[in-house]
Amino acid sequence: MSDTTLDKASATNAGAHLRLLLTMFLWGQMIPGFVVLLEVWDPFALSAARYVIAAPLMLAFLAWWAGRITPPLRSEWGKLALLGLFGMGGLITFYTVGLAHANPITAIVVQTASPLTHTAIAVLFYKERVPQGLGTSLALVVPGGLLLAAPAFAGGEMAFRGGEVLLLAGSICWAWYSLQCPRWLPDYGEVRLTTWTMIAATPCLVVLFLALWSVGLTAPPAAWPPLELNLLMLWLILSSTCLGIILWHGAVGRLGLATSALYFNVAPLFALVITSLLGFVPTLTQLAGGALVLLGVGQLQARRWWAARQRLTPTASS
Repeated sequence: MSDTTLDKASATNAGAHLRLLLTMFLWGQMIPGFVVLLEVWDPFALSAARYVIAAPLMLAFLAWWAGRITPPLRSEWGKLALLGLFGMGGLITFYTVGLAHANPITAIVVQTASPLTHTAIAVLFYKERVPQGLGTSLALVVPGGLLLAAPAFAGGEMAFRGGEVLLLAGSICWAWYSLQCPRWLPDYGEVRLTTWTMIAATPCLVVLFLALWSVGLTAPPAAWPPLELNLLMLWLILSSTCLGIILWHGAVGRLGLATSALYFNVAPLFALVITSLLGFVPTLTQLAGGALVLLGVGQLQARRWWAARQRLTPTASS
């Protein structure tokens, strides 16, 4: 391997890791953002509204990005429908219902263990190669995520309420979606892939909302939300929903799901930073958890860089 090849590979890997960091920042900001929005919005109404707005925005962005809109082939619509229904739609639906019917403590445990869930699916069912040092990263990232959520454990008791199974199902849906997209639609690219799977997911979320609304289990906001909440929602749609998923596809395509999933527990760290800027004081336990998460993802990248250097050494000296 030449210096030039190594530099290009290292730069590409570094770019993918930076994409993941930005993705987790964008997804981490949703945590405090949704806390504010859910004071006005019902979860199901919010999910449907997000995608009703996001889908046409992504279609317009795709037209600008690619110069034209190329509709999917007839043979691809079935795949897109499955990806939208069980991938995006499954994640959002199971996550929303699961949180409403889960013990807060066990819900945190299930969500913090999502890197393990994604890695298991990638390795067992898709035969994805496990990068060296992944076990060490998981051993740091999962406990680190639990420490980040430590305040929620204070005074609470762990109990199984059933919603935890739905949270796990949502995690499985997203893992399947992330792995299946490049296999079914390998030539789509991140922007086109995000656009058409989002368009496929939107009717599912709208139908679910309308069905629940018809039986009184959900409802739109009683009054038009104030301007600042509408601007917050628009920002979260553009940044977290649209850009976040685009960046996620690009990173998974380069690094694989097992490595990319490690970054899930970075999102709560960014949420902690944002809430700290808003006046919340983090505990030493949370800071220690953040350090473990960063150490877990950082050591994996350091191992990759060092292994590449070691492979280069014999060539350079000969």
